[in-house]
Amino acid sequence: MSRMLPRTVLGTAMRSNLTAAGIELLEAVICNRVAFAEVLSQGLTIYEWAPDGHTDHHMDFA
Repeated sequence: MSRMLPRTVLGTAMRSNLTAAGIELLEAVICNRVAFAEVLSQGLTIYEWAPDGHTDHHMDFA
């Protein structure tokens, strides 16, 4: 799932409803982070934008 709203009723319900409908989901979730949109507008990756930041760990699931 992408643009997930973590720790919200909506985010939890979305995953639950999709699973109940028989839709197979990957474990990986990409949260809706302003930083992701900001770095794209600058032509950078999240690793270049904040190499020591907390945002890059969201992309380390592969």
